Amino acid sequence: MLKYLIILCLLPFICFSQNSKQDKQFAKALKLFHNQKYDECIEISQKLIKKDASFENGYLLLADCFSALKQDQKQTEILLQLTNNISKPRPQTFKVLAQLYYQRSQFETSKEYINRYLENETKTAKRSQAVRLKSKIETALQLFNDSLAIQFETVPEQWTKQGAIYFIRISADDSLAIFTVRHHNGRFIQEDFFQSGKHENEWSDAIPAQGQLNTPMNEGAHCLSPDGKWLFFTACGRSDGYGRCDIYFSQKNGNSWSKPVNIGQPVNSAAWESQPALSANGRDLYFVSNRSGTIGGKDIWRSRIKGIDESGRPIMGKPVNLGTNINTPNDEMSPFIHFDNQHLYFSSNGHQTMGGLDIFTSKKRNGKWQKPQNIGYPINSIHDDSGYFVSTNAQQAWLTSDRKDEKLSLFRFKIPAEVAPAPTIFVKGSIHDKLQNPLFAQIFITQLNNSNTDTIISNNNGQFLASLPKGKSYALTVQKKGFLFYSKHFQLSDTINIKEGYHLDITLEPIEVGSKMVLNNIFFEVNSAQLTVASNTELDRLLKLLQQNSSLQIEISGHTDNTGTSALNEQLSLNRAASVVKYLTSKGISATRLSYKGYGATMPVATNTTKEGRQQNRRTEIKITQQ
Repeated sequence: MLKYLIILCLLPFICFSQNSKQDKQFAKALKLFHNQKYDECIEISQKLIKKDASFENGYLLLADCFSALKQDQKQTEILLQLTNNISKPRPQTFKVLAQLYYQRSQFETSKEYINRYLENETKTAKRSQAVRLKSKIETALQLFNDSLAIQFETVPEQWTKQGAIYFIRISADDSLAIFTVRHHNGRFIQEDFFQSGKHENEWSDAIPAQGQLNTPMNEGAHCLSPDGKWLFFTACGRSDGYGRCDIYFSQKNGNSWSKPVNIGQPVNSAAWESQPALSANGRDLYFVSNRSGTIGGKDIWRSRIKGIDESGRPIMGKPVNLGTNINTPNDEMSPFIHFDNQHLYFSSNGHQTMGGLDIFTSKKRNGKWQKPQNIGYPINSIHDDSGYFVSTNAQQAWLTSDRKDEKLSLFRFKIPAEVAPAPTIFVKGSIHDKLQNPLFAQIFITQLNNSNTDTIISNNNGQFLASLPKGKSYALTVQKKGFLFYSKHFQLSDTINIKEGYHLDITLEPIEVGSKMVLNNIFFEVNSAQLTVASNTELDRLLKLLQQNSSLQIEISGHTDNTGTSALNEQLSLNRAASVVKYLTSKGISATRLSYKGYGATMPVATNTTKEGRQQNRRTEIKITQQ
């Protein structure tokens, strides 16, 4: 149904003919229309145009009756009759025909009629809206002609028993789904969070989120941390609110969600804040606001998570607007950062859309979000497509749209390769000291082929989870004040089960005499003591450790496997240790604080009978000799 009726728009300008009988019948029909007696209005209007095929107002009123009854096909037929029988119809007729064909996805015909409208309408104010519609039609034509091969699937039946569901988020390991459910609580309709777990590849029945997350008020528009432990969401009109709508935070302890807390300023303000999205590394919170500094109606903003306080609540940095590459003079909403941390998805009615809100994607390059691209048809439609989520493995997407009966609903589909982000694998770890006490620490993960580094933080239980593109090699470093850093390199090969992920158990050694640390991310050329460029990040961390602990003295030791002669192995290991010393002294560390030795193959830490064992034995270590 159209949002406005032709006859109501034109009434102030209608000039009745001198045919008094016709005038009286038309006035009677018009009164019936206003009283919503559409069948009677239709009967009189049909008689009027049958008697006088040139009576334009009769066609318009008849078309409006069918519009009010949501009979778009009959409305179209009447307006086509009008254009055939009236030599110069009012321009508005062509515009409405363009809208009707647009709503039926008949874009070529729609374009024909919007062009006829623009050819006949001379008033600038009226033309501007039509120009916008023409742009949508042309975009729709282009996207329709380049349609993606997509088959929409129904969501799990066991979820829909509770009510209408939309805006879903799923943990990186694909084990927990949380979504908004619009349901009747016995007294009135409200929005709450429901959750479902996956067991043996099957989702369980949806149940209300456990703990203190749901209240008698509405909760919605949320995001979930990759490990499924943090939840940011939107709530409006609460007593502790800063503005009309604020962003709140809850943590999962066991199977229960904690009582939500308002994350406060500087994210929340006297304006409207909503629709949070957490980056894959857990360091940035994206959200939507109409606060001061907004470019359009609603913009996407970003706030850096600076740390976690003693209660486990994130400490937020000053929000930054994403700028004109992303935000427009209209609305940008519902951001989602894929697990690869390189793809931003959001909905917009300000970029080149085919509908009301379309889904757009932007890729990050050199730390900046690039010009967004419309993700295409049939993901986007002529309706409002307002929410998007992509699984860790980049094989399945979930879409929130009002394309079904103009009500928000959830759809899922397999993602075509041409619009899929990089598939990722989650890396899960726990950090503790020698006594197994959990440690809160910083984790740095560097992709070895391009030196891009992500920084994440563990929770207060020493646990962390990161999602990384598969098929690549990474260097990982863990740092905490008072401890030697931990380093490791690994490859997320295609053989790793995406749902099982890659697991690390990390012990940090205290800074004290006798403590040792393997420099796993120092690399040499084959059979050489020449350091590779990929070693610089690790060497600089060792340099910083020595600079921050000025009394520390260390021994740097080189080790090999048992391939080759003992003499060659001892010399190679000595030369490699010396290369590390040379790097550190070139950066200002006194040689008196450094000693070095080459142990060859005399101190293995693994078997030399396997490739993996020999790789572990080829290493560079440091040992604290004086503090």
